[in-house]
Amino acid sequence: MNNFHALEEAFWQSISQSHYTSNNIKAYISPVTEVQNFNICYINEGADIQEIINVLNWYNAQSRDCMIICPEGPTHAILQSHKVTWQLENETPTMAMFLNLNEWQPIPNRIDDFVIRLSNDDLSYWSSPLVTAFGSGDLLQDAIVIGQYQTAHEMALRQQCPLYHFALIHHDTPICSLTLTIIDDAARLDDIGTDIHHQGKGYATALIQYALIFAKEQSAKQCVLEASSDGLSVYQKLGFKSLWHYHAYYKSTELNTKHHNQNDHQ
Repeated sequence: MNNFHALEEAFWQSISQSHYTSNNIKAYISPVTEVQNFNICYINEGADIQEIINVLNWYNAQSRDCMIICPEGPTHAILQSHKVTWQLENETPTMAMFLNLNEWQPIPNRIDDFVIRLSNDDLSYWSSPLVTAFGSGDLLQDAIVIGQYQTAHEMALRQQCPLYHFALIHHDTPICSLTLTIIDDAARLDDIGTDIHHQGKGYATALIQYALIFAKEQSAKQCVLEASSDGLSVYQKLGFKSLWHYHAYYKSTELNTKHHNQNDHQ
């Protein structure tokens, strides 16, 4: 699905400080330096061993770890067969999902004690819930990470990237947020997170529906996202359909460089 990958590339490229492109690979290095999970590498169907080695060399040359994302299929089988040699660690898989906005109908919200703000002019509203939503439990470290991530999004907005940042506010406090990317007639959702003290109450659903209505008002006809297992049921309830499974691996820069130089045709 071309729109899915075009939106995927638009989002990650907009918030990255550098990127790498080959025929079947899109890879990004994030300004977030405290953790490596934002260095995303999409290895798409059709990539061969040498193409994969080249992108691993790119990360290794810059001393950056990365998160490798690959759909189910023959290319994923290559990663599996070289998992030990390339020192890949399994991470939680995700699901590519799609919603036809022309057919979508909102469902009743469970809650009504909130307001929603488009926060492009002040991303602190948007970033605040992400500290605990995506955090490790170390509040100081998590605040540093999200602060760096906010700076990356501020950079994207200065470059006039088509990102919209929404925050749901409850009792004057931002408790849920997301990022919406819109290109032509298609939209993508990212960064959907609810403060840990307010999860499971329906705030994320309400915010997502608000963003979907906003996207339709901007003439979007479809919306895509990449779902973790935690959010899958919410997206399915809203009408999103599964497209394909994404497998995920964490790659450390501790890779022995001799494997690169030998081209690794095992």
